[in-house]
Amino acid sequence: MAVALANDTGRSPLDVLDDFRSLYFDTALSSSPAALPTLLAFARPGHVLFGSDWPFAPAPAGQYFASGLDTGVDPGTLAAVNHTNAEALFPRLGGTPLPAPPARLRHAARRAAARLVFKLVQPGTS
Repeated sequence: MAVALANDTGRSPLDVLDDFRSLYFDTALSSSPAALPTLLAFARPGHVLFGSDWPFAPAPAGQYFASGLDTGVDPGTLAAVNHTNAEALFPRLGGTPLPAPPARLRHAARRAAARLVFKLVQPGTS
């Protein structure tokens, strides 16, 4: 791909690859023992973030690739992929978590979500 882009743009393939390295990558469906080390070696430090591809990938696939992170990565890299890199990219979202809403509000939200899902699954019902 880099060679094709270099040919079309007149740039060096190494410059194109360097541009690719500056992109941000997620681990969705790419944390297998073969793919993850390659991704971590290619991407710039801090440019790999956790991803699951949920709800588009089947749950077993997401679980398989998430477990690849848990078993095949050193703890520092795992912490960076799971949250530190995202906090650096979105610093305002890395603060202290909001307190949990009251139980009454959580219950009302669950009921509203369940009604919405039911309407989506069974159109024409109330």
